Amino acid sequence: MAALLYPYDAIKDWLTCWLVVIDAPRLIQEGYDEARGQSYIVDSPDVRYRLVTDPKLIEEIDRAPNDVLSLQAAAKVFEKRGIDNTPLPKTVRTLLSLVRECVVQTCAIGFFGEELANDKNFIKAANDFVNRTGSIWRRSTIYSHIASRMVVKFLESYYSSQHDLFNALEPVARRRIEEQALAAQGHTVPEHEDCIQYIMELTMNSKPSQCILTGPWAAGRITHELMALWFGAVHTMAMATIFATEMPPSTQTYERWEATGAGMPFLDSFLKESARLSPLDNVSTRRKALKSMTLSDGTHAKAGEWFATPLALTDAGNWAEPLEFHGFRHVVPEQLAALENNCCTAYNTDVSKWQTWGTGRMAW
Repeated sequence: MAALLYPYDAIKDWLTCWLVVIDAPRLIQEGYDEARGQSYIVDSPDVRYRLVTDPKLIEEIDRAPNDVLSLQAAAKVFEKRGIDNTPLPKTVRTLLSLVRECVVQTCAIGFFGEELANDKNFIKAANDFVNRTGSIWRRSTIYSHIASRMVVKFLESYYSSQHDLFNALEPVARRRIEEQALAAQGHTVPEHEDCIQYIMELTMNSKPSQCILTGPWAAGRITHELMALWFGAVHTMAMATIFATEMPPSTQTYERWEATGAGMPFLDSFLKESARLSPLDNVSTRRKALKSMTLSDGTHAKAGEWFATPLALTDAGNWAEPLEFHGFRHVVPEQLAALENNCCTAYNTDVSKWQTWGTGRMAW
């Protein structure tokens, strides 16, 4: 009987793998509900995910040596598809293009500096780069591994926005490196407050636990990192800004935020609730097994398989009315009752119980 059912089961498994490409949120959520706190498996066309939900097991994954479970090895899969280790777009929405254009204009000065931010052709390329990256990824998932690489290479050469963006940013990064060398010799150089400078300073002060030290980054690597961060920042905000809400005006709250940099819990809560219902991805804490590894509950991953965690953002055990949008969900009730005293944020970047940003030492 098993032999007779084998072709049927094989075809069913194959179809389920490809269904993940277009319906991953439902399949991951159904698996999460059925697992009831246990680990479970989700297969995609090229990766087997072993999804872990127990906090103790998540800590084991976080503590695993880098030569056993690797975040960087998982990232390289995406780099091969030409999207430079950045989050993946999962949804197309009616207002997404308009919202993304607004986000691009808002973020450009902080990322690239005033000169490039005022260059209309550059901003057009920066906006188009985000859209084209998602388009390339969606097409690459339809084909087999070999065919997808050919498709990606063709589309990369066909679309010019990423090349325009790189060619505009790389000379700026090279000039910053030269200025840094002059400053080390005692010369006076201009001060810069943008993301290019941030990347340079951050990589100079990196600790061994944060990344593999390879010496000062070259201009090309700085530029690619900046493009990756740009994609993530623009795509994140554009995807999260999808709900309309009415919030009571509070001039005092806004003035306090201008003076202190903290104290806008309503906006923080709104953004976090938007991210909860429209996450950028369906799993977090991806780790590729470079060697076979078994967790304490017996969950075993062979070399080449991945551990990950489901986001669990619509779990009724954690959220009341989990499928409903409530803008004030993350505001402390006592503060909500006393609007004039609201001064604490919703901890959008707290990773202790919020898997969106990853886990432990590798969290964003």
